[in-house]
Amino acid sequence: MLILILALTFMMSSQPPQILHHGTRTEWTSLTGHFRLREQELQKVLNEERHNYRTLKELTTRLQDEFLQAQNEIRHLLSDKQTLQHQMKLQAADFQKSLLAKSKRLEELQQQTMSPLQQEMLKAQMQQEMDAPVREMRLQLEEEIEKYKAEYYKLRYECLRLQSQADQQREEHARALESQRLRYQAEMSCLQTDKEALAARLQSSDQRSNDKKLEALMKERVQLKVRIQGLEAEVAELLAQRETKRQQADNVAKVLNKQLTDSQELARSLGTKLESARQQLETKQKELQLSCEENSRLCKQLHGAGRQITTITCQAEEANFAFFSFQMETLKSSHKQDVNSLQLEFMLSQQELEKEKEAYKGQTEVLRTEVELLRAEITQLREVLMEKEEEMCRKVHWVHEEGLHKAAQVQKERLELEKHMTQTDAAVKDQLGKWLECLNQAKHREESMSKELKDLRTELQQQRSQILEHQSHKVQMGELQQRNNKLEEELRSVSNSQEQLRETNKQLQGSLERVREELRTTQVQAERSQQEAERSQQEAERSQQEAERLLQHSQNQSLEEKRKLQQKYAEAKEKMQRAAAAQKKFELMRRKTMTEHKEKKLRNKIELLEAKTEELQLEVSFVKKNLSDCEKMYEMKTKTLLRARKDFESVLFGDPRSSDVRILASYTAPFASAAELRSKDSDALSNIRLTLHELN
Repeated sequence: MLILILALTFMMSSQPPQILHHGTRTEWTSLTGHFRLREQELQKVLNEERHNYRTLKELTTRLQDEFLQAQNEIRHLLSDKQTLQHQMKLQAADFQKSLLAKSKRLEELQQQTMSPLQQEMLKAQMQQEMDAPVREMRLQLEEEIEKYKAEYYKLRYECLRLQSQADQQREEHARALESQRLRYQAEMSCLQTDKEALAARLQSSDQRSNDKKLEALMKERVQLKVRIQGLEAEVAELLAQRETKRQQADNVAKVLNKQLTDSQELARSLGTKLESARQQLETKQKELQLSCEENSRLCKQLHGAGRQITTITCQAEEANFAFFSFQMETLKSSHKQDVNSLQLEFMLSQQELEKEKEAYKGQTEVLRTEVELLRAEITQLREVLMEKEEEMCRKVHWVHEEGLHKAAQVQKERLELEKHMTQTDAAVKDQLGKWLECLNQAKHREESMSKELKDLRTELQQQRSQILEHQSHKVQMGELQQRNNKLEEELRSVSNSQEQLRETNKQLQGSLERVREELRTTQVQAERSQQEAERSQQEAERSQQEAERLLQHSQNQSLEEKRKLQQKYAEAKEKMQRAAAAQKKFELMRRKTMTEHKEKKLRNKIELLEAKTEELQLEVSFVKKNLSDCEKMYEMKTKTLLRARKDFESVLFGDPRSSDVRILASYTAPFASAAELRSKDSDALSNIRLTLHELN
């Protein structure tokens, strides 16, 4: 129709009408305009129809291509389905064979697994094996504690006995000192009476006899002074010996008290170790009971799994194989996992029991070694106590002999002291210089030691803080590295599994989308050919169902794998936490021991330095006291010498009455040193003799 209309319009436009003579010109122009408008409209319609025709042609060609592709894919899916069915049949046969093998293996494992009676027998044997060494250790420790108690009581009795002996010796020394002091006081009183008698005789005698008597009195005076000095030195020596004996007795008592406290602490530590061993025994027994209960539960689960397998095999034989094949596969996989997990748990429980057994054996050996060490220490302490007792007896005997020997030597030393008096002055001066040098050196040492102490303490604190920080950083870094490594490995495994699942999901989704697109195309084409479309729809629905089944199967597998991975991750995490806790405990114990050893060494160094400083302080104080005493003695000596000289000059050149009084006063005054008096008196006597000879 369109072609005819176009032809008519063309004819009308090309050939003008022949009947121009019948119409007017206006009518012809109107008709030509009308025809031109109709021509334009017709051209527009033609263009639109051409465009629609082209689009429809493209759509038909594309739909034909898609239809051909869908048919090819459906053929491929049918061939794949046939191959899958064949493979499923083969796998079903393999699974039946593996089921028979697994059932046989299950029966063998059930025969190998222990019955509850055997488990109870094993429990009893394990408890007996675990309890026997612990009981022996307990009895041995109780016996050793009783021995230590008896030894402690013996040591205490010996300490009390030694203290009583020391008190008796102190009392005896005090009595001897008091008796000597009373004797010396009596001698001094006798000498004073003799002195007064001599003074009275001097007053009554003549001046000529006074010179001789003066010389004799001066000699007696010097001898008495030397004797008094010797007696004072003896008293000072006896007092020093008394103080040394007191210090020795105090030191012995302190040592014995320290040894007693150490033995008490050892007994307490042994008691605490016993209690801790008992608590560990109780906890291990509870863990054994729990492990046995878990073994019994796992055996029950094994029996239940075997029964389920037998029931499933019966059901599979009765029902259709194609319907239950998928269930059989899932049950087989779950049964495999259960059997493997049960075997692993059984092996792990056996390994843990063996490890605990070895740990207990090691603890018993450690306790035995500690007991042997304690015994050796007790024997050493006994030997030390015996040696100290022998030393105390020797010292007492030696002091007694020295007292007798000194009493004999005192008289000899009196005469020798007169000779040494001149030498002592020079020696005292030298000693003063040396003591001053020692004082300066001691002060410098004190300052240097105090500075070293401060530096050591600051260094100690800095080292402790640095060590603690370094160790904490090390531990944290090691733990973080281990955790990071393990988490990275787990993340890699999880990410790999997730990527695999995603790839499978993407593949299945792509196949689903393709199938859906194919279905849509087939539905569009099915409007023209319903029979072919219905067949293609049925085939597509079947393929979709199979794809959905495959999707569900893959999703179930992915969920199971995810659950298994989560379980493994949780187990690994628990193991990591346990291992980290054990490692932390071990590292803390090691750090404690290291820090304790370092602290002990540094404390020993500090104690040595403090002892040195105390010794230097004592030396300084002793030197200061000696210097002050020596200065006082020399001042007193100089004063007495000046007084004696003045008295002697007054006797020689002054009045006789005043001279007698001054002589008496000079006798009552303290005595000077023998060498100086001799030198001065000899000069004075020579002058007196010359004057007397001139007078005569």
